[in-house]
Amino acid sequence: MTQQATTGQEYLIPDEIARAAVLPGSYTDAENIVFPAYAWLRANNPLGLAKLEGSDPIWLVTKHADLMAIERNPELFPAGMNNAILNDQASDNFTRSLTGGTTRIMDAVPFMDPPEHTTYRGVVDRSFLPRAVNKYEPQIRDMAREAVDKVLAIDGEFDFLLPRINGIELTGKPKYAYTNFVGGLKRLPVRLLKA
Repeated sequence: MTQQATTGQEYLIPDEIARAAVLPGSYTDAENIVFPAYAWLRANNPLGLAKLEGSDPIWLVTKHADLMAIERNPELFPAGMNNAILNDQASDNFTRSLTGGTTRIMDAVPFMDPPEHTTYRGVVDRSFLPRAVNKYEPQIRDMAREAVDKVLAIDGEFDFLLPRINGIELTGKPKYAYTNFVGGLKRLPVRLLKA
């Protein structure tokens, strides 16, 4: 990836492709809408700018080398300034009115830049090494089987299953602890969630 001055016009993604790749409604038919859009992007515009009506422009990156260059350059491509979830401008403006000017609504490692990111990552980094994660494999398999069994017990059809693996449950706490934890977070005053 080279850094050069640009107006963005040469990177502009055609509206039909941008809508297919970005808008949530496209994902109801990923096979026929989203995947062809991704293929087009990889072949024709691997680093492109999507401009959708009502939303701020968003860059779509489809090549691993470009993505790694972006990840390694937080000064040029900061993650901590904005909400990583695509919202329309009205929603972003409302969030800014609650948070003092930022769209960042949560303090989570993916939404942080160094040195904040480095500090938090250092606390949990070892917990995600293969050796550390491997000890949870039997529990994760049991949770996945339980989720599959619940779905198979339902009459009718389904397209996919995405079981929620509960990190709190892996620590040995009861299943309801996750609900209580999340419920407690939802009751926190907005001012505590500001960046």
